[in-house]
Amino acid sequence: MNVKVLIMGLRAAGKTTLIRNVLEGKDFEELKNIPATEGIETPSYNYRGLVEINVFDCGGQTQFLENYYSEHMIGTIFGGKTRILFWVVDSSDVKLLEESRKEFLKAFQAVKEYSEVYPLVYVLVHKYDKHILLKKDIETYFKEIEGIKGVKFYTTSCVTGTARKVLIKLLDEIVKKESEARIKSLQNILKKFNSKIGSNISTLINSEDGLEIASEFGKHSNLEMNSEIVEFLQYLSVKVMSNSIDKATEIFKQFREHGFITDPRYDLVLWRLKNEYVLFFKLHSKVSLLSIIPIGSISIDKYVKEAEKISSEVLKILKL
Repeated sequence: MNVKVLIMGLRAAGKTTLIRNVLEGKDFEELKNIPATEGIETPSYNYRGLVEINVFDCGGQTQFLENYYSEHMIGTIFGGKTRILFWVVDSSDVKLLEESRKEFLKAFQAVKEYSEVYPLVYVLVHKYDKHILLKKDIETYFKEIEGIKGVKFYTTSCVTGTARKVLIKLLDEIVKKESEARIKSLQNILKKFNSKIGSNISTLINSEDGLEIASEFGKHSNLEMNSEIVEFLQYLSVKVMSNSIDKATEIFKQFREHGFITDPRYDLVLWRLKNEYVLFFKLHSKVSLLSIIPIGSISIDKYVKEAEKISSEVLKILKL
């Protein structure tokens, strides 16, 4: 399944930072001072390991905005099966609000006319951690335009983490509905796996964004799949854990060069806590298995053996 997403707005509104914060699992500190987008960039992301998100990240400088509506570009940008238009407004810049509304109307009309499917349109009131303009005021101002029914408004900030939560929620409304059967199949595999290893919880993690693909609690766990835990897993990105492993791998390569080890490749990383093991098992370059297991419930070799058993079935469902 492919999902085409447009992200547009005026210059320096924070569009590219938003996308990379969510779909690459990068923290705000990693994204400071990224260069402005010139023209259109079209990265693709394997979101949650379930769908391909094709992003049209459109630079917001005036010379680029004018070209988007030219005869040779308008169909390419707004046409095809464009599922979502995100319009990003910088809530800390009062001077550009009128221009932003004007350009939004052009984008709204174009996507409604050219998209082959019914597009969802969202206005992201961004940089809300340092806002001058309130969401309600921006929403009221934009809704003065006739004919923009169905547009929803959200506040976002990469600094506070609301950007990741909002975009994940909106993407999941499409993705999880379309992938419900595959998610259920993965949960059944994890349920059987947990019963064999005595895990509190096992979660399949998408390497690209660090987000959960599917999770299942063990039958002996005291945890319950309540709304609070579901939300925690939904928005959690463990990309920082895999990043630290990648950095360690570079050191392992140096170990091999000096004869300390024979092979720097890894399949399992283990953290021993006071009462539990946290295990990170690499099923594939694009998906890992994260499990939390009480110490003493299973040997590490037994865990690896059971993880290897489910590997081919998981990868088949994920089409890897």
